[in-house]
Amino acid sequence: NLPSQFEIRYMYKDKENLYIPKISRCVLTSMDVDYTPNEVFTTFRGDGDGAAPNIMNMALNFTELEIMTKDTIAQGY
Repeated sequence: NLPSQFEIRYMYKDKENLYIPKISRCVLTSMDVDYTPNEVFTTFRGDGDGAAPNIMNMALNFTELEIMTKDTIAQGY
C-alpha cells in the first residue's frame, strides 16, 4: 500500500539506543543525492560495469504520521 511507512530506530551495537527520543511511524517525503559534495565528481577505478562514485551525500527527509501528545511523549517519542 502506498505510501510506504518506515519504523526508524536508533541503535547502539545490538540494542535500541534509549538516550535518543523515538520516532513514530513515518513516511519518506523527500530524498536528495549529491555526487559532488566536495565540488568534484570522483570515482573508484572503473570495471566492466562503469566506475562507482567514492563519495556522496544522501539526505532523507521523513514526516511522522502521528500527532505527538503528552502520552506519546511520556512513552519516549
